[in-house]
Amino acid sequence: MEALAAARPRGRRWTNVFERPAVLASVLISPAVIFIVALVGGPLALAVYLSFTNAIGGSLHGKWIGLHNFRHEWANPAFQDAVWHTFLFTVISQAIVLVVAGLLAHALLKKFRGKWILRFLILLPWAAPLPLSLMGWTWIFDTTYSIINWTLQHLHLVSTVSPPQWLAQPRLAMGSVIAVHAWRIIPFATVIFLAGLASIPKEVDDAAAIDGATGFRKFWSVSLPLQIPIATTARTGKRKREIAAPAPSDPVSIPVLYAQVVIISVELVGGGPPLVRM
Repeated sequence: MEALAAARPRGRRWTNVFERPAVLASVLISPAVIFIVALVGGPLALAVYLSFTNAIGGSLHGKWIGLHNFRHEWANPAFQDAVWHTFLFTVISQAIVLVVAGLLAHALLKKFRGKWILRFLILLPWAAPLPLSLMGWTWIFDTTYSIINWTLQHLHLVSTVSPPQWLAQPRLAMGSVIAVHAWRIIPFATVIFLAGLASIPKEVDDAAAIDGATGFRKFWSVSLPLQIPIATTARTGKRKREIAAPAPSDPVSIPVLYAQVVIISVELVGGGPPLVRM
């Protein structure tokens, strides 16, 4: 009886351990952490190790060669162009997404007629199947039947003899992929911005109103800086990988930051335009 009585408090102590929020949270999240480490951490560590060896594709073993692979790629003009194009793609596309999503989120906070139609149109690119969307964009950028060229020609802004080749000229192809990518991601960013606006304390809005910050000035100086950390976290969480899609004739091309953009670049420009020095 004495042994049984002495054992009960020990069991209670173990039970009390799991009543602590920090311990319970660690136990509940540990399966997800183990899964992510096994699924992502293991292959990542193996890839880093293989990058320091002379292993070839399909091989998991190789001789240690140190930084030779990195020095070789750094001196490769194709790699340098890919890095530069990736930088341009990232900066331009993210700037467009942040500004447009911020403006749309502020517009959706106001009450006006037809608000549900605007919400539907904003979320449509996010909800529409990517292959179906790309069929429409391919027609929009088509050399012969481009609605953009048709509009510009009727406005006498471009020549009818040599209209812009949106998917054939390297810089125009880069701009086309950036436009489609931004169009695809803006709905998600708008939802994130709406959540960020809801988290801004009302005291901040009152202080901005007292200081005379309204409209675009309030958006640029108050709302946008407070939402950038939330938006950056969301965009980082959604980022999947960085890749450069090679052109058929020359090795560097349209850089992409998301797996979806691989499909966009392949469907629109056949893998990327020819090499261009920017």
